[in-house]
Amino acid sequence: MKFKILFAIFIIFKFVVISNSITINCEFSTIILHAVGYVYRCYTTNIFASLTTSVTSITGEHLDGNKNKDVTALRIDGNFILPFFPRNFSNFFPNMKSITIYSSAIEELFGDEFDEFLQLAYIDISYNRNLHTISSRLFEKTSNMIYIWFNSNQIEKVGRDLFAPIDVSKLQFLGFSDNQCIDRQEVNNGNTTAIISLINELTQKCPYNNEPSKTTTLTSTTRKFKKCFYWDRKSKSRKIRNEF
Repeated sequence: MKFKILFAIFIIFKFVVISNSITINCEFSTIILHAVGYVYRCYTTNIFASLTTSVTSITGEHLDGNKNKDVTALRIDGNFILPFFPRNFSNFFPNMKSITIYSSAIEELFGDEFDEFLQLAYIDISYNRNLHTISSRLFEKTSNMIYIWFNSNQIEKVGRDLFAPIDVSKLQFLGFSDNQCIDRQEVNNGNTTAIISLINELTQKCPYNNEPSKTTTLTSTTRKFKKCFYWDRKSKSRKIRNEF
């Protein structure tokens, strides 16, 4: 009996350790992205991350003498098993400009997911069948966005101030096609009118009426108990506590 208890404790401990750290195996390549041009990309798939998971190592064979610091793009194909975006990618890829996430299990973007990528200009989060909510705070630290693509999700709520930090005149592509509350995408062909019109339509059709304020602790609705969390700027990590 004692052995069974100790074994159970070991399994639980092992699960917690694994769930809080992750090794990313990259397939490196050079590709061309709309509005960005040539990028050196890490492509990875089939990863799982809990709410507090951090990237602790990167594997994969670099091309042509490149190093981690040369990586400017990340693509994750989640295969519907990735519920949260892992932390601390910037410790390995400090010059990230582009993030693509396809087919994840992410339900909500709480606003701090990309705070560590200050050079971010391109984001494509599409084909995520559970994604329904986007916080106003998502682009607070990444005001130089030129490509924002949220097509083929289940989006119902978009924070009213999502685009407030962004210079809309620089925004070249904006996509929210095939979602619950809206089905539209626009391209800036030298005139921002269509982009601004889409932003206004998002505000009208996809209101996030009860969005928590910046000082309010966010609550994950994916747990049976309340799992409350917040972004701790001092430690640059997401903190978490349970409230029953």
